[in-house]
Amino acid sequence: MDIVWKGKKENLSSMEKHIQKVKEINADVDTIVFPELGCLGYVLDETANEQSEDMQGYCVRETQKLATKYNVNIISGLLEKNANNKPYNTAFAINRVGELVGKYRKNHLYTESDEINLYAKGAELNLFDLDGRKCGIALCFDIRFPRLFQALADAGAEIIFIPSNWTKGENKFEILKAYTQARA
Repeated sequence: MDIVWKGKKENLSSMEKHIQKVKEINADVDTIVFPELGCLGYVLDETANEQSEDMQGYCVRETQKLATKYNVNIISGLLEKNANNKPYNTAFAINRVGELVGKYRKNHLYTESDEINLYAKGAELNLFDLDGRKCGIALCFDIRFPRLFQALADAGAEIIFIPSNWTKGENKFEILKAYTQARA
């Protein structure tokens, strides 16, 4: 998905188009995962806190409508408001009836960017149920930390979603593939 930076409305419209295409290809698809910060883009400037919203905000509400409309579970992400003015990089899960069933605040902030200066670090695991399966979420850079995945497995996760905003670069696809296989 080509995310429009700070374009919540445009990104949700794009998400709907992607959902429509996926459902045309296979109407039985039960879950669609969008990239890390899919509602907003990767905001690494002084507007990060301004762009954040709570879990009852626009991005979650509109994603709930899409899940219900297309009868599909959706994993997406946003910058979640935080009282200390440093938002969380949060992924959330909406089930096919439009309920917010899970969220995860990124535990390992990317150290090669301003993410560590602009965002608050999450500290918890949040398991949730999707269609009778116990699920968890990790975000992008988290994939480099095997203990997180072991903790999710120990807590009973059967499926772990890993929305990522993985940049292009030399060997980047191979690196992501290797990490994904190692965590599996």
